[in-house]
Amino acid sequence: MLIDINNPGEVLKSKGFRENPNRPGSWGKYDGPNGRFREYWRVDKAEPGKLGWRGRDHVHHYNSKQHLDPNTLFDPDAPYPVT
Repeated sequence: MLIDINNPGEVLKSKGFRENPNRPGSWGKYDGPNGRFREYWRVDKAEPGKLGWRGRDHVHHYNSKQHLDPNTLFDPDAPYPVT
């Protein structure tokens, strides 16, 4: 599923996700050990004039440090990866 980076809440809320109150653009669930927030999907908006990924809109899946193009598909029904 492609998530609209400008309006992710519409799709993600319908799948049970909540926005992280401490980090706008970070979406996840309170389903981790001890009921802690787990980030499933996050958008980082571009910072004008910055080089590399900081200068481009990009997303992260499952709290990963990997930078992904906003057109990267995300399966909101997939379980959180076991690490």
